[in-house]
Amino acid sequence: MLDYTSVYTYIIVDERPVPMTHKRVQYSDHAVQRMRERRFTRQDVRWLLAKGTWEPNPTALGRETRFAKRGYIGTGEAKVVFLEDAERIEVITVEWCG
Repeated sequence: MLDYTSVYTYIIVDERPVPMTHKRVQYSDHAVQRMRERRFTRQDVRWLLAKGTWEPNPTALGRETRFAKRGYIGTGEAKVVFLEDAERIEVITVEWCG
């Protein structure tokens, strides 16, 4: 089961609006569980998707290509792994790095 959540159009970073993706973001059951265990919010994940740095090599699994982005949430570095197509982003997992 997927949890469907719309992404905000903008978030505020350093008192300035930062554009977010317009695509629908879906969270896999696994992602929701890991977010709860690792104390990530949906806003944290959306921020990583919008502002994170792309990982250099996507991972191909069968027909799907999984992408990853890294960024800092507070003082910790985090990574989000996701699938993306023309209409949506599906978050697979999120984790702290290091």
